[in-house]
Amino acid sequence: MENLFQFNRHKSQRRKKQRRAVQRALRAVAPPMVCDRRLDPDDWYHYWHQHLDWDGLGDLSPRLRRVFLEGHARLFLHLASQAPRLGQPYQLWMVLYVDDAGQDAVYLHTANPHSPFPSENSDVQWGLPELVALFSPWLPEFSLVAGRSAGALFLYAEGHGFPLKE
Repeated sequence: MENLFQFNRHKSQRRKKQRRAVQRALRAVAPPMVCDRRLDPDDWYHYWHQHLDWDGLGDLSPRLRRVFLEGHARLFLHLASQAPRLGQPYQLWMVLYVDDAGQDAVYLHTANPHSPFPSENSDVQWGLPELVALFSPWLPEFSLVAGRSAGALFLYAEGHGFPLKE
């Protein structure tokens, strides 16, 4: 995992000391907090996304980052189970930033009046087995595809919505 992400243990010196960071992280990714989103078939989703680590605690250590990554995996699993109920084509993916855990998010995108569908990521170099290996224990029922662009990692599941890969 450490070869995929950059950690800055000195980042906390720029702000107040984070007390009980692990407990805060575990609370932030607890199932009621992560999986309370209900998808409505009458809605459209314009790059709807959810961040779990707004404070960027995952940048401080691999242990904290792993807690939030598992939370993102649970959110992805929850949305993947609900997305077929939309009754319309969709895209579902994760974006993980190499050096900014606060920007990690799970995205849901459908046809909408504001942006093209499906979304394409032509600058992503697909084929990142380290990321697939990291998420496979949390998402064993999915065939995961991962890629890298400048500063970000992308992950989606084949067979669940439109692929990001062209």
